[in-house]
Amino acid sequence: MRKLARNAYSKGTAFPIWSLLAFAVACILALSCMTSCQSDERSQTTPSAASAPTPAASSAPSSPESVTRHVSESAIERADSYAEALSNKTLEVGKADAALHSSAQAAPMSKRYTLMIYMVGSNLESSYAAATDDLKEMLESGVDFSQVNVIVYAGGSKLWHSKVPAGCNSVLDLSRPAENRVVAQTQTNVSMGAPETLSAFINYCNENYPAKHNALVFWDHGGGPLWGFGNDELNVGDGLLLQELRQAMESSPYAIETKKKLDWVGFDACLMGSMENAALWKDYAGYLVASEEVEPGDGWDYAFLRTLANTDDALTVCNSIVELYAEHYKKTASAFSNPDVTLSCLDLSKAGSTITALDDLLTAMTDSLANDGYGDISRARRFSKAFGLSAAGKRASGYDLIDLTDFADQVSSLFPDEAAALKAEIGRLIAHNSANIERASGVSWYIPGDNRELYEMYYQLGEITSNASERS
Repeated sequence: MRKLARNAYSKGTAFPIWSLLAFAVACILALSCMTSCQSDERSQTTPSAASAPTPAASSAPSSPESVTRHVSESAIERADSYAEALSNKTLEVGKADAALHSSAQAAPMSKRYTLMIYMVGSNLESSYAAATDDLKEMLESGVDFSQVNVIVYAGGSKLWHSKVPAGCNSVLDLSRPAENRVVAQTQTNVSMGAPETLSAFINYCNENYPAKHNALVFWDHGGGPLWGFGNDELNVGDGLLLQELRQAMESSPYAIETKKKLDWVGFDACLMGSMENAALWKDYAGYLVASEEVEPGDGWDYAFLRTLANTDDALTVCNSIVELYAEHYKKTASAFSNPDVTLSCLDLSKAGSTITALDDLLTAMTDSLANDGYGDISRARRFSKAFGLSAAGKRASGYDLIDLTDFADQVSSLFPDEAAALKAEIGRLIAHNSANIERASGVSWYIPGDNRELYEMYYQLGEITSNASERS
């Protein structure tokens, strides 16, 4: 469930939160809102009627002119509903049994690779059949199922345009024929925004699909470091905040104390290419693949699956994801649709030193704010490259996500040593980046300033959540 977003850095990471909060509070009081907007959302291709998972009787809906993978409802409206429910102690999503009940299957046999895909269908599937399209794409990717397990956990959608049950959450083994592809189910619809749901899936795969290499993909809407990932339309839009992702991983075979890590983790979702997300996943994976900007409705090109049987190098796989993604949207660009596209691969072994450099910069900025540095820092923040504006419509209602390298450039004359050190670390962090827009270096971060209401709302929501937890 949606919980205290302000704790996103706090558990088990090397990112000191005090300097960020001090700077954030000062910025909220000092920075003015801007109303410039960017109108460049992507087109969603029409779902294929010949989907490999056999289509249900109802035909796939027509695709809208513009569909993206950002959290689709108003952030403020969603937060208000959570706040009201929590204050009244009526929010019970995620309380159902997340246990998976397996159908009869052969004993586990170790393979080269297991790719786990956590697919929150949401309105992307119920309204546009996007999940069904991507399942078809996976099956047609040329993946070698004799060496690779592709296991999908499906839930969170009112309607599936394929033979995925809508009355429960399901585990799909894509190597199996369509008629017996479902290998495990929950007894009812369990919230895809509950940490227990994610950890149950990972634990199931670890037990039933052992492999030399393991990776995890999150498929759905994304909302950046504050909103996190996913939008379960069966459970009041519930999703996983960053601290809930950590909670799930700590209840999995990849808990920090095990010293076992995923080869890589990816987000086929909007706005998840942030420093905050990297700070989380550095404890659980070798690489992170995600987008700074809003993702098109088509999402990733799953042709990369065919590389899994051919290499032991995680970076080779991640580079393939980034390159195929860029190639796909270059090919589909037209005079009517040629929006911004970003995707990057971050080397998470370099995240700790990047975090240290960022905190050094924030410490210097906090000192400057105490000495009348408001104006200079305000201008630097205002002119930094911002993301998610096509989804929000204007900066004042946006996600307050800006490119970290561009921000370092903007403050380099104010804090030359700290900015240069941070840029050097970011250069080592970003293993591969593809963007068709300028000043998108490959990693963003949240810095409040334009959307005052978002920051204030999260503070209030955190207090309500904390009080509800104390009463329960």
